[in-house]
Amino acid sequence: MPFFQKLKELNLFETNATDASSIRIQRLSTRFYLSIFTITLLILSIYASLHKIILLVEIHNPTIDLYHELEAKYSMECSCSETSIRYGELMNHIPTYHQVCSSDFVTQRWIDALFDSTKTPFYFPIDFRSTASQQFQLLAALCQSSARGINDSLQSFFRSELISEKLMIEDFFLTKIRADIDTFKNNTLDAFDYKLIFIRDTIQGNILLPSIGTILNFYFHYIPLEHEPLWIVNTSASAFILPHENSLCTCEKLPTCYTRARIFGDNLFGNYSDGFDYLYIIDEWYIGCRPIDSLLLSTLKTFYNQTEINSFLNFFPNILPNFTCLNANETSRFQLNDTLKTIVKNGFIEKWIQQENYSSYFNKCAPELCSYTINKRFNIYYILTAIIGVYGGLSIGLRLIIPIIIKFIFQRNEETSVQGPSIRRPIQFICYWFQQLISALVKMNLFRSAIHIEPSDIYQQCWTTRFYIICFLHFLIFVTMYTAIIEQTNHIDVLNPSLDEVLDLQKRTNIKFLQCPCSQISSSFKNYVELIPTIHEICSSDFVSYAWIYFFADLHTTYINDINGNGFMFQLLQSFCYLANTTIINARNLFYETQLVTANLMNQSLFESQMKSEGDNFKRVISDRFFYPLEMIRQTTKANQFIYGKSANYRISMQNDTGYLFVDIDPVVVWNDDNGSVCSLLFEPICKLQTLYTDLDIDKNPVRMPVPGLYTSAYYVDSLLLSQLQCLYNQSCIDIIKNHPYYYIIAMSQTSNFSNNVTFQLLLDRLFVEFWSQELNYTAYFRQCQPLLCSYKTEEQPTFIALITSVIGLSGSISAVLGFLSPLIISLIFKYCRRTQQRRLSEVTQQEGKHFLKISTCNIEAQTIYAM
Repeated sequence: MPFFQKLKELNLFETNATDASSIRIQRLSTRFYLSIFTITLLILSIYASLHKIILLVEIHNPTIDLYHELEAKYSMECSCSETSIRYGELMNHIPTYHQVCSSDFVTQRWIDALFDSTKTPFYFPIDFRSTASQQFQLLAALCQSSARGINDSLQSFFRSELISEKLMIEDFFLTKIRADIDTFKNNTLDAFDYKLIFIRDTIQGNILLPSIGTILNFYFHYIPLEHEPLWIVNTSASAFILPHENSLCTCEKLPTCYTRARIFGDNLFGNYSDGFDYLYIIDEWYIGCRPIDSLLLSTLKTFYNQTEINSFLNFFPNILPNFTCLNANETSRFQLNDTLKTIVKNGFIEKWIQQENYSSYFNKCAPELCSYTINKRFNIYYILTAIIGVYGGLSIGLRLIIPIIIKFIFQRNEETSVQGPSIRRPIQFICYWFQQLISALVKMNLFRSAIHIEPSDIYQQCWTTRFYIICFLHFLIFVTMYTAIIEQTNHIDVLNPSLDEVLDLQKRTNIKFLQCPCSQISSSFKNYVELIPTIHEICSSDFVSYAWIYFFADLHTTYINDINGNGFMFQLLQSFCYLANTTIINARNLFYETQLVTANLMNQSLFESQMKSEGDNFKRVISDRFFYPLEMIRQTTKANQFIYGKSANYRISMQNDTGYLFVDIDPVVVWNDDNGSVCSLLFEPICKLQTLYTDLDIDKNPVRMPVPGLYTSAYYVDSLLLSQLQCLYNQSCIDIIKNHPYYYIIAMSQTSNFSNNVTFQLLLDRLFVEFWSQELNYTAYFRQCQPLLCSYKTEEQPTFIALITSVIGLSGSISAVLGFLSPLIISLIFKYCRRTQQRRLSEVTQQEGKHFLKISTCNIEAQTIYAM
């Protein structure tokens, strides 16, 4: 067949040689060349078509529409020109409040009407008409305080800044904003509720007396003695019958006593309880030791009914029933029978109206440059260009090597057949091969021409070949070394990575830009962080039990510094233990609800470092949450000079010299045991008395003994904070002051990190915490993040195939350039050499001509002389 015959006779290495052996070598070289060339190009073509490249695309000053379009397809990265933006510029957040805070029942008109009705007649302390004005005044104050606190916190939040160096995608932005606002709402409501609890418990622990006689009633008695009449003052505790229990309760023993609010008749006197006749009951409204406590236990059920409101207002003189009830049909998150404690705890907030604006964020961020990367295979044009580029270098390389190899093999076979089976020595074989190689290189002519076949032309062509090969090899070595040294960046994706795979990737040092986008970008700390406090044993000891407290709860002791009147100090300790625990629980819950927003999975070391830092910051801040409100209440109480049930900071004196009874309340002045001076318990913070225990000696005479570490000051809170714990660690000390045959108190152990003489002030500063332990769970964090893909980049030396491809591709270009320049350069060099040679030859010829002319002249002259 003509085609196969032509293919069989194809000769790409044709020379002037016409012998059969040379032609056979040339045709075999052609076939070998075409086979290797085709296979190599095929391999490179497949590799180029399957290999992926990373392309970086940059967009300058993108619009938000263009950004959204590209973000839907690619992972965009944009740098913000403005890195800090106020939250108020990105969102709007408005609370709506419970209707009671805008109703008639928190207006001054309502409060004044209730108060004015008590001016003329006398109502007993547990009568609803006595307590109503104080309770609704408190309700109005709570509404105002909540609204003011929330508004101040909201304005502070709006002034805070969102820091973002990179533009956040919309989903991430919305998630972060909502997480921040949820944290803000929880913190704000918790702070309001916490302050209220703190104030209530501190007032309760100090036995501060309200203006109405719901805790203690003062009675002035006149005794007509023979020489001089005597006025004395006595106190008695108010009593309540607890609802649903039908048991008697006094505020002296239980500060949380309460009863149903009633309107009583006018014929009552003495000790008041639910056993007296009543005229009206206000449904689900209560009266207790203090207006704030009973208010929070009450519901607004009655005040949704206009008929009931008008009914009980009939018992208030001079009040017109022109106050409108609450609207029961209005949509509310609260039930009609929800207690005010529930409503107050939620800040009276019905709902939040919030709106986030991603467009404002984008415009404030104002990204000037966005970039994204794409992974794609080479297109057909690139593959063709690469093949064409490789073609030149590959062709030249094979044309240089293959003829030499084939010729060497043939000559080797011929010599072997002539020499027989004898085998040359290895050194002779290498020398022979090297001589053949040098001979072939010397005779090599890559620039053979069918036109220029003169010996001088062939000579020039051989020199052009040598120049070409030397330059080509220099460039090839340089390119190979450069390509082999320069590291290449490889982009690798891992689908659905496991935790072990991710941890292994994090440990590898040759990986850069490891990114595992989280499928859930926001998660709570509670899923992977646990803070565990170890509490001082005082808060779980017998010294905060009701049995211990009530054993010393006597407001009628003779001496103000008697241990028997200091049981309320331990009740305050019990409250502080509860408050400290509540502080820890609330703060820890808020901490647990804090959202960790991460677009990409953090590595384990960064996660542990950040969580440890968050935990340390939590432990630093939490003490301040307790200390500042306590100190504010202490100083406010002292500045207002409130009196309390024990009479340690005041003394009532009466005079009747002028025919009128004068009652004076004077501050108590005592002897300070520490510095030996007189001081006022009410005005001087460090003024204190050693607490004493009164016992009887053998003769039944009272003996007063100091109780080590316990002190008495103006208020129970001061007494507690100034006192120390050493007696509570000493069983003998406890047995002396707690001499009770049926109740045994065990001293505390000696295993605390605090010393035995530590003050309660220091324990409170530490929230009674001995130490904290923190547990982190990276596995749980990984499960919350749930990365579906991990991608990373590695910088590695190029593979052998990539190196060969790059070198061969460049060699084609180098070969083309050298193939064009080498003949020109050698031609110029040869021309220069010819001109130089011709000039020298011309000079030699001229010298020889002058010499011949001189000889000829001499010969003529000689012949002339000879002729003469």
